[in-house]
Amino acid sequence: RDSISAYASMVFVGNIDTPRLRTWVTTYLGGLPGTRRAETWRDIGLGHPRGQKSLTVESGMEPKGLVFLVFHGPHSWSRDDANDMRMLTDALNIRLREVLREDMSGVYNVSVWGDISRRPLQNRYVYVYFGCDPKNIDVLKKAVFTVVAAIKKNGVGDDYITKLKQQRIRAHETELQQNGFWLDELADAYRYGDDPRAILDFQPWVDKISSARIQAAARRFLPTSQYVLGVLKPTP
Repeated sequence: RDSISAYASMVFVGNIDTPRLRTWVTTYLGGLPGTRRAETWRDIGLGHPRGQKSLTVESGMEPKGLVFLVFHGPHSWSRDDANDMRMLTDALNIRLREVLREDMSGVYNVSVWGDISRRPLQNRYVYVYFGCDPKNIDVLKKAVFTVVAAIKKNGVGDDYITKLKQQRIRAHETELQQNGFWLDELADAYRYGDDPRAILDFQPWVDKISSARIQAAARRFLPTSQYVLGVLKPTP
């Protein structure tokens, strides 16, 4: 159910026998009572704090540290910016894996993901997460900000652009075979009023991947004036 819509909606994907599905829908869903009640949301004031905020929690006995960094702020959604967000986070995933794991041998893995929310409020988020030896937390945090600063200043090299385009194409080929991808895309198209045919309009977005766009996206989406940094350390 979409929290903004007045009526319930469901999306079915997969190898579907349409006549049989229609029978099931009319039997088990069509008979459900409806209230025709229009619903909306209420802002209760939850959100990320403004400025630079850090929090360290000491808990547990295992000698392992966790770092969770969130860059955030209000941002109007557009398909171009959503595409720029994906190319930026893909580039950050590669660079931070190279620096933190391969060059510094400081982490087993590092994850970066980002999003521009469309409802109920339009905001941007970029998340960086990794686990490490507690004694290496400070130097690894510094390395993350160094990588971010370098992308803001110089973008990324041509070899990364080639890798990012190939990676996006391979991922899309896999996604097209997965029901979960179609479920998410079709549900979003219905929810936001998008043209579902745009799901297959893929190559133009790959062609837009460039160092200049990644550099500009880093400057828009990764402001060091506003972020939340959470650290978990074992109890001393």
